[in-house]
Amino acid sequence: ATNANYGVAFATDTMWDALTISAYANYCRQHVFSPAGVTGATLDHPAQDALAYTFPIFTSGWNSGNRATVSGGAGWHLSVDDLLAVMGAFRREGSIMRNAQAQTMLDDGFGIDVIQGTPIGTLYNKNGLWKDGSGRVEQSLAYFLPQGMEMVVLANSPIGIYPGKFFRNVVSNLYIANIKN
Repeated sequence: ATNANYGVAFATDTMWDALTISAYANYCRQHVFSPAGVTGATLDHPAQDALAYTFPIFTSGWNSGNRATVSGGAGWHLSVDDLLAVMGAFRREGSIMRNAQAQTMLDDGFGIDVIQGTPIGTLYNKNGLWKDGSGRVEQSLAYFLPQGMEMVVLANSPIGIYPGKFFRNVVSNLYIANIKN
């Protein structure tokens, strides 16, 4: 309920939001990022990080700012290296969970958008997108590739000027087209 205090005078919706976001962020740092050796993950958009743009560019860059209130699905900012470190720790190192558990989660599609066969094995993909009302876009693709490899591709604008150009399709098709057996 809006502005409910649940019998505790200080416990408003805003306070509950702050407490749960803090607990969630601390959990992620302790159980996901730290085991992967990642210290730079943040729910804010650091000023030095790339801005988001339209394509073609017709407006200034956009800093998406703090996304803590949507952090379960869209709020974390990580570098490519940090994201790859988390993915490797999850899948192969056993420092986040046992390797067999991680593989079962991938095979069951937990947190994955696409499971796709390739000539050399199975590809698992997670797509991410955040945008503003002006068409400025932040996009991410995380791939668990066959043969124990991972790939991350980040973009700070839409892909191409043609309607229907989908970031994942562009990258996945290029990857699959260039597999050499």
